[in-house]
Amino acid sequence: RTDSGTTLVINEMGKVVFSYAGMDAFSDFYEMMEGMDHRREDAVERLKASIRNKEKGFLEYVSSGRRRLLYHQPAGVEDWCIISLVDAQAYQKEKGAMRRDLLLISTITIICFIGVAVLAGMIMYRIRQETEKGKRDFLTDVYDRKTARYMLERHLEKGGSGCCFFLDIDNFKNINDTKGHVAGDRALQYAASLLKQEVRHDDVVSRYGGDEFCIWLWELRDEFIVGGIADRLVQTLRDEANMEWMGSLL
Repeated sequence: RTDSGTTLVINEMGKVVFSYAGMDAFSDFYEMMEGMDHRREDAVERLKASIRNKEKGFLEYVSSGRRRLLYHQPAGVEDWCIISLVDAQAYQKEKGAMRRDLLLISTITIICFIGVAVLAGMIMYRIRQETEKGKRDFLTDVYDRKTARYMLERHLEKGGSGCCFFLDIDNFKNINDTKGHVAGDRALQYAASLLKQEVRHDDVVSRYGGDEFCIWLWELRDEFIVGGIADRLVQTLRDEANMEWMGSLL
């Protein structure tokens, strides 16, 4: 028995098989029900008939000024019947609390799901970053020679076309010898950065080896356009060559 209701078992004659404290004040279940306020005068008789016919049913009544609900159904054992008595007001209160709890649980579940999704996205992004990093030259952050060659071969196998430039830094050994390898590394990094800025996002800039870079421009065939791009790349590097730590380029 709880604050919102109770459950008991009776036989079809109304004799109590299993009950709660307080029922011993009545000779049977039907006697208790006859003392309640019903909307219909024959409510108890109709209840008896329904239980005898082993039917499921519902009854609403008033006890001590409070609305009560009664549910009954066959127990499946002999002629027993399970009776559930519910205080409507307490039931609605508990139902409201359950709804609030369910809403809270649903909200927490959604937040957790979003959190897991965000975490999974961050992990996948990190994996892609690490995978992409593995394809690039560790010093200049452009594609390494092996990756660039693989991308070019796959493109050509699919019938693609384009043009290819090779550029290197003149007197690069002199930069290393006179200014040190740190300055040489910075020169390579800066040159790679300039080359990436001067081509399209999908074009491939790679470090071919040492101070040599390879640039592949997708789907370009016009010699005039290609020549103009080549001149612009060379001029861009030459314009930056006056920086003290760059040394002489091209």
